Amino acid sequence: MLRATLCFVVLLGCCFAQSTPELSQEEAVALLTTRVAPVYPALARQARIQGDVVVRLTIDEGGVPTDIRLVSGHPMLSPAALDAVKQWRFRPYEVDEKAVEADTRITVRFRLGSSEPQCSANRRTEWVKAFEQRTGEHVFTADDEIDAVRILQRRAVKIPGGVSARAAKSGVEVWCIVDAGGNVGDVRVASPGEAWMDAAAVEAVRKWRFKPARDRGLPVAQVLTLIVEFQ
Repeated sequence: MLRATLCFVVLLGCCFAQSTPELSQEEAVALLTTRVAPVYPALARQARIQGDVVVRLTIDEGGVPTDIRLVSGHPMLSPAALDAVKQWRFRPYEVDEKAVEADTRITVRFRLGSSEPQCSANRRTEWVKAFEQRTGEHVFTADDEIDAVRILQRRAVKIPGGVSARAAKSGVEVWCIVDAGGNVGDVRVASPGEAWMDAAAVEAVRKWRFKPARDRGLPVAQVLTLIVEFQ
């Protein structure tokens, strides 16, 4: 009886010792290596809907978000936030130099400016149309009801010597068209900034590997918005 009690106590202690760590949003964001920007839903933009979407998730030992679930947020914005977070990647969280799973809560913000969002959307639409005319391939967007593009392989962008990490902290937002073969058809910087950062981001994304989007089981082209982070 005593031996059974001791075994129970040991097992109970192990359960508590192996509880999943809880990270603050700041700690989780500090581990981010790839952040895919959510695509603002067209209907929400037209209705001038903005706000925060709170998502809870587990970062597994490989830095991949799992068990992603909605905590709160507008129903017109929440799907876009969830789709974006699914494609985020993190450095593994370590305890005693060993990668472990960690839980966290992330807030995805949707904000509308005055004229810039619409100008940016128009520029992207014109760019996509030019690609379609050039290739004869229809390009789907995040608003279409299809199986979206998935990122299979990323290449980290290293900050060159002599450049402060603070200067590259914000990353670069790019538009990327992934064709039906999973290849990068074209890449463009959404809001041009530092020339070296823009060029490095475009070059990096061209080397990424993707699983193409699918429409009714057939591979199709899709445009997506990515945030290229620098390390």
